[in-house]
Amino acid sequence: MANKNEYIGEAWETLMALSADERKRLEYEAREKAIRDHKAAMSYARKEGEAKGMEIGIEKGIAKGIEQGIAKGIEQGIEQGANRILRIIKMHKEGAPNAEIAEACETSVEEVERVLAEVF
Repeated sequence: MANKNEYIGEAWETLMALSADERKRLEYEAREKAIRDHKAAMSYARKEGEAKGMEIGIEKGIAKGIEQGIAKGIEQGIEQGANRILRIIKMHKEGAPNAEIAEACETSVEEVERVLAEVF
């Protein structure tokens, strides 16, 4: 088979030359071991780097999500508060009693009175 394929033939000749000289064979084996060790070290370093990068990415993602969630929550709270105030004013102008306004707006009568006192 070595005679039929050029590349296998070259590899066979190299193997024969290295096998004939003990010193060259040991140098070759040491070189191959160094290459395997380097590849293993690079693979380990890449996996460690990916794991650390993932950890940092998750931490940053959580922090950003919390930041955005807080901002969105504040925005929604302000909007809901403004809508509640507008509804209190509208119902008051329509002549609804404070107790009815409080129930409809899911708040206390005291809160309705405080809003009306500030507006009117």
